[in-house]
Amino acid sequence: MIKAVLTLLATVGWLSDASSTYLVLSAAGNACFYFLPMFLGHTISKQLGAEPFVGAAIGAVLLEPNFTGLIGAEDTDFRGLGLQAVGYGSTVFPIFIAASVYSLLDRGLRRVVQKDLQYFVVPMTCLLLMEPFTALVFGPFGNNIGNLVADGVAWLFQTSRFVAGVVLGAAAALTVLWSVPKDERADFEA
Repeated sequence: MIKAVLTLLATVGWLSDASSTYLVLSAAGNACFYFLPMFLGHTISKQLGAEPFVGAAIGAVLLEPNFTGLIGAEDTDFRGLGLQAVGYGSTVFPIFIAASVYSLLDRGLRRVVQKDLQYFVVPMTCLLLMEPFTALVFGPFGNNIGNLVADGVAWLFQTSRFVAGVVLGAAAALTVLWSVPKDERADFEA
C-alpha cells in the first residue's frame, strides 16, 4: 500500500520521486518485499513447528552483503562445488523449500540430541547444514521454479489477458484462503 500511495502522490505531482522524502517513505515499502525471504522463513518455520528465528536466519543469509556480493562473480564455489549466486531479495520459492526442509531437519535432530543440549546444538547444526544446502541446492532450484512460474504468467498474458486475469484471480483467492489460520478457515470452507 505504501508503494501505491507513493506512486499516486508522484503521479499527481504532490511529491517528487527524486526527493529524499519519497526515498525515505519508499524504503518502507521496498523493505517489506526485499526482506521477504526473512519474513517467510520465520513464518513457515513457525507454522511447521521449527524454531522461527532459525528460519528467518536462513532467509537472512540469502540477503547478507557478503553473499549478495558473489552475484555476478565468476568461478564462485563452496568447498569446490559450483555456486549459482543470484539475487534472492523478494523471492519466495527458495525460502519455502529451505524452510520446509529445515523443519524436517529440526524435528529429526530434536529426536536424537539430548534434551539438555538441544537449545544450543540443534539451531547451530541446522544453520551449519541448511545454509550451504540452501545456497547450493534449494536456492537455485527455487529460483528456477520462480523463473518458470514468471515465464508461464508472461506467456499467459501474451496469449490471453482475460484467461490470465481469471487464473491469477483464482490463484490469489486460494493464496488468501491458505494464509488464514486453520481454526478460522472453517468459515470459508463451509
